[in-house]
Amino acid sequence: MIKTATVIEDKSAADEIGLYDLVELLFVEEGDVDTVQIVTTVRTNPLEGRISKESPLGSALLGKKVGDTVELHLDVERRRALESHHSATHLLHKALRTLVSEDIAQQGSLVDADRLRFDVNSGAISKADLRRVEVLVNQWIGENLSVVCNEYPMTEIKKHPEICQFFGDKYGDVVRLVQMGGEAGSFNGVSMELCGGTHAATTGQLGFFKIKSEGAINKGMIISTVFALIVAGGCYFLGGFGRLFADRIGVTEAGIPVGGYDAVIPTMLSGLPTVLIAVVVVLVLSASMSTLSSLAMTSASTITLDLIAPLSKKQKSEKANMVIMRLLLAASIVIAAAIAILVVSNGEMAKRLYISDLMGISWGALAGCFLAPFLYGLYWKKTTKAAVWVSFATGLGITLTQFVLNAVLKISFENPVLSYFCGSSINAGMLAMAVGLVLVPAVSLMTQKTKPEGTDGIFACYDRMVTVPAGTALEEEK
Repeated sequence: MIKTATVIEDKSAADEIGLYDLVELLFVEEGDVDTVQIVTTVRTNPLEGRISKESPLGSALLGKKVGDTVELHLDVERRRALESHHSATHLLHKALRTLVSEDIAQQGSLVDADRLRFDVNSGAISKADLRRVEVLVNQWIGENLSVVCNEYPMTEIKKHPEICQFFGDKYGDVVRLVQMGGEAGSFNGVSMELCGGTHAATTGQLGFFKIKSEGAINKGMIISTVFALIVAGGCYFLGGFGRLFADRIGVTEAGIPVGGYDAVIPTMLSGLPTVLIAVVVVLVLSASMSTLSSLAMTSASTITLDLIAPLSKKQKSEKANMVIMRLLLAASIVIAAAIAILVVSNGEMAKRLYISDLMGISWGALAGCFLAPFLYGLYWKKTTKAAVWVSFATGLGITLTQFVLNAVLKISFENPVLSYFCGSSINAGMLAMAVGLVLVPAVSLMTQKTKPEGTDGIFACYDRMVTVPAGTALEEEK
């Protein structure tokens, strides 16, 4: 298939970096003219939807300006394979939710010309269940169900909790529903998901469906579990045996190791060979940097997408959101560096702040702000937005107050309770978590008007009735 396209938006300036934004093209074929947006499956950054110059579309557009024409050759065979595999992921998702658990939700996928991969939030699925899933998917394929793609207002979609949707408030006002089976517009299909991708016209075009492997997910789970056990065991070992080195470190009259608690680990490692010390240093630095980077990236994306974007009157583009995230990441690096420099340059503060204190401040603030909303939001449908905001403000306020009083103003308290919480960032973080667990339900009960829409539909899965066969066992004769 060959189409002639006229470039109507100049993107030639992007040649230097080899990237294009979504390029709007004017298609001309057999006298019909339509204006469309081209979306390629080859992307250097899926969040921004950019086109790589190494892709067929990107190479065709390099150097082109407004008014130039290019010929686009569509690989029909590959497109048909992608359509089939994409539609198969929808049927697979529905079969898993029908036969295994309604709580199963898609966590990612790969649609290629020769295979598909489907990631779900589930543990290992038995071979028997996988065979049943295969049978059900092939049954739907054999029924040659129609695949209909229509656009609907999001307000209409929210009335139907049976429709799969994964991005919550991130959808626009108008969404695209892919329905397989049933009558178009009646919301009674076998599979119904919000999706913007390409699909087969009928399920009969998919051919035979076969699950080849489930092992990759199990391997990842095993590796992550072993890694967590090693880290937890290592921390327990260091903490438990650190006291054996008290004679080499020395202890002050207050019971604190000379040089602070941060001197315990270096003293323990000082007797190791140089090569092993170097390995430990590299591991510690990599772990610290990965923790800091993950914390910074998670916070930046959460603030951008869940705080700034909803408050903005004008919907921001993906590129604008990415710029905000990068600015927040840069700000977090500057703040971290400033705290480190402040502590190092201030001898008195260095004596009062240890690594554990700084970690207590960061993780205490994070857990104090979000632990209670997360737990209650999972299991209690009456959790409200107002309660989340109160938990956020309280958790952040407690940890920041402790930091200012202890590290900046150097205020000490005679009251044992105040001394306990204000003298340690770890204890302050614990207090922030505990207060959040009390405030969230209390505030939620008083602010039910701020409960998010659609919450009842989300929790409808807990009211699902399941019928199971029951058997009676005969008692043994005595």
